[in-house]
Amino acid sequence: TVTIKSFSDTTPIKIEVATSYTNECGITEGEVPELNKTIFGGSSYYVSSYYSARQLCNLTNITSLRPDDGIIPESFGKLKNLESISSYNDGWNRYSNIKKLPESIGNLTKLKYLDLRNNYLSGALPESMGNLVNLEIFYINNPYTNYYYGTIG
Repeated sequence: TVTIKSFSDTTPIKIEVATSYTNECGITEGEVPELNKTIFGGSSYYVSSYYSARQLCNLTNITSLRPDDGIIPESFGKLKNLESISSYNDGWNRYSNIKKLPESIGNLTKLKYLDLRNNYLSGALPESMGNLVNLEIFYINNPYTNYYYGTIG
């Protein structure tokens, strides 16, 4: 708590300062670095481009996911305003190396477009993808790098 006294009034004004930040998406301050690292990769080159929790919550389009270890964190499902994710690996983009989708991807119910071509996906599709009722386009093809299986919905 910070107490401020105004010059014209002797009544102190109290301001509560939050020690942890959450927003309408429920993104905590501790999840912000993890989400930024997933979007921008671990390179310090992108430090000036990092998003705040509020900006992450309002994202509608991501043109590249760059998780260092290839694993998208469960907290990614809190980006509930996403409508488009393109993480197409054209062979030159060494950062787009997605290996696994989180179960929380089903929380992205506004998602219309998902392009994961030429990544390194394997295993079963998350069952929660059945929740993506607005998904119109889903690219996952490339028999040489993607080995996902299963049904959606």
